[in-house]
Amino acid sequence: CAERLAALGGRLDFDGHDAFFHGHGWHSPETRPDGERFQWIAGRHAELALPALPPGGSLRFEANPLAYPDAPPQSLELRLDGEVIGRLDPEPGWSEHTIALPEDLEAAGLHLLTLDLGHAVRPRDVIKGSTDKRTLGLAVAALEVSP
Repeated sequence: CAERLAALGGRLDFDGHDAFFHGHGWHSPETRPDGERFQWIAGRHAELALPALPPGGSLRFEANPLAYPDAPPQSLELRLDGEVIGRLDPEPGWSEHTIALPEDLEAAGLHLLTLDLGHAVRPRDVIKGSTDKRTLGLAVAALEVSP
């Protein structure tokens, strides 16, 4: 498992080749106009299994909340093995975020990263002309683990 993440350069590109790490709560990969791959969180909760994380290291990723008229601000809570490691209020548009990993983190083993959103909606219910029936709240791209 750790070897698979190392083979990816410590980076998940959300391109389907890293599906091994995806738990519950992800829609299929999509491509931005700039060629970067991403995935929407399906609903308000998603999981990633991450092996061999460096204590005191960081997780860096890009996020983009679903934008629509009168949308409330999005919130994101990140938990690692059940412990809150970060809370964010991502603004509409792609932006980069960095979350510090705990200094006392057990480096070895498999770690569960959960992403919990404040809200998610079906685009067809809030965007005029949309036929998208999926429940969306936040798109995520390029998650990278750094020491």
